[in-house]
Amino acid sequence: MSNDNELSRITELTKRIEALPRGYVSKKTISGKTYYYHQW
Repeated sequence: MSNDNELSRITELTKRIEALPRGYVSKKTISGKTYYYHQW
């Protein structure tokens, strides 16, 4: 890959990451069932 392609790819990925909601996904197991939660 050339430097121009790498730089444009990094820029594109950075913009996509910034558009994601803040926080993280946590996992809890309650009564044997797994639940996922978005936390921030």
